Amino acid sequence: MSNHGPLTSDSTATLGSFSTSLERQTVIATGADQLPPQSILDASSAAYFKYLYHRIPVMDRQDITTPCPSTLLLQSLCFVGSFLRHPKSMKDLQKLEEHYAKAKILFFLNHEKEPLTTLKTLCFFTLWNVRPPSVVTIDCSWNWLGLAMRLATQMGLHRESTHLQRSTPSCARRIAWYLYAQDKMQAACFGRPQMLRTQEFDLRPLSLADFNGCENDQAHSFILWTELAKIYARMLSAKDSEFSSASEEVFCVLEDLRTWALNTSAVFRICDDQGNKVYHREFYEYLACYLTCIITYFHNFGKYFQLSVASSISLVASSCIIALYQEMDYHDDINYLTAINNWSMMAASLPQLDNIPRENQGINAPENSSDHRPSSLEALDTLLDILRQRGFKFPGSKAIVSKIEHLKLEVLSQHNDPSSASSSSAHRNMTEPNPEPHLTVLRVHELFPFPKTLSPRLELLDAIEAEDLVDGFFNNFVDWPIANIFGFDDIDLLDYA
Repeated sequence: MSNHGPLTSDSTATLGSFSTSLERQTVIATGADQLPPQSILDASSAAYFKYLYHRIPVMDRQDITTPCPSTLLLQSLCFVGSFLRHPKSMKDLQKLEEHYAKAKILFFLNHEKEPLTTLKTLCFFTLWNVRPPSVVTIDCSWNWLGLAMRLATQMGLHRESTHLQRSTPSCARRIAWYLYAQDKMQAACFGRPQMLRTQEFDLRPLSLADFNGCENDQAHSFILWTELAKIYARMLSAKDSEFSSASEEVFCVLEDLRTWALNTSAVFRICDDQGNKVYHREFYEYLACYLTCIITYFHNFGKYFQLSVASSISLVASSCIIALYQEMDYHDDINYLTAINNWSMMAASLPQLDNIPRENQGINAPENSSDHRPSSLEALDTLLDILRQRGFKFPGSKAIVSKIEHLKLEVLSQHNDPSSASSSSAHRNMTEPNPEPHLTVLRVHELFPFPKTLSPRLELLDAIEAEDLVDGFFNNFVDWPIANIFGFDDIDLLDYA
């Protein structure tokens, strides 16, 4: 054991001199502190507040209008601006990587000394997803989120008492809630442990007072997002509970989902009083995430319900998700969606795959040629078209497209070979007995307080309890999280080089 006491100031200065010298040399060699023209900074700022603030509201306008703004924050803002651009060629993606690399160099050199500013940059870094989740790397959203949460915890941002001592408590609180929400979404998406436990996170809920007044709609959206994240957290906890204590918690999660949907419909409406659609991209994005939660819920807890009910509700949710993304595509807004939407699209594909055999048997199929309800195959094609668009910016989308196409062929082959479906059904009936009695989904329409113009599938809710039991391909998916569905053998790494 060393007998040395604390380092003297002279020793500290000596130890820091090499790092300072190395930082200076690295910055000069890489040009990491060289910012683009002011016009690009202005465009990046405008894009952030218009297209991304509702998802990552971690920066205030005064952060960039102050006389001496942070170079690290400005470089990361340029990364955000490049991320939000419609990629026209590989040159655009190279520019995106350039801003990301420069900001990353400044971060690792500890160029920024103000922890909250560094934390804002780490939040922006969580946008970086150029490898599929099956590729192990530290250069990914999951890693940046972990670093951000540890820094935030070190700063005490998970405790309400620390915010009273801050000069900018509202911004710090928004950052903490962003990290909390992102943690829950990634845990559900990748099937990984939660890093911020709800019982240790005692921040008060966000209010409009925590936001800049000129971003009220986006503030409303983000507040709803954090409320949805809390439901995800409760669902994840219920999934890990023993059956004896889980059934009541499972029902409570369903009630939370119903409450969220009703509260949301009071703030944002899909149609006005005349029945015309009212388009809010940020609301559509969160609504897709809510519907993904419903699909995930019935995948995790479908054994507590009658199979036909769980499958039908999942199909309705899936069809609504696809309709929302299709509407966003009509408005050319798919480009602005973050990577987590790939998971929502993948989740939406599975109930449609499940329904193909039913439609082939005349169940849940369009009744006649005048029925405008798209078939499940048509819905899948719509989803695949949107995913292919995202492949340029998120190469991992290519793996999802390939997997869905493979599963579609498998489903169709099962239809042609009934013995394969019956054998899988027998196996599940022997190994996964459903607990009795089944829970009842009361007031199912309140889970979907939307006009039927959103999706014709909403009509299924009227007769949901009368549907005949039909064995489904969807129920055979035990490896639900996206990271488990795609193994290393499914990925051609040359696609992502």
